[in-house]
Amino acid sequence: MKKHIAGCSLTICCLLFMIMIIMGMNGKALSPKQAVFVYPKDTEISKDAHTYLKGVIRKDHIKLDLSKVDSHTPGVYPAYAKQSNRTYEFQIEIK
Repeated sequence: MKKHIAGCSLTICCLLFMIMIIMGMNGKALSPKQAVFVYPKDTEISKDAHTYLKGVIRKDHIKLDLSKVDSHTPGVYPAYAKQSNRTYEFQIEIK
């Protein structure tokens, strides 16, 4: 009986550990696809996380901050993607 309880406890611990790894995997695998993304002047800037980041599993967990980008004025602007406590920085250039 004690062996059965110990076996069940070990199985539950292993399952919980695997779930924690899977849930945390998205944040560790993210990185910008490139340092600078170029858009023509006066075009719509993509608000899709897949456009800027590789390794995205659940884009609903990622918040893009494109607030400093002015698509009507040429220049290089900082942009950010945040997931949990990690922030990824990249730039958007308007030509």
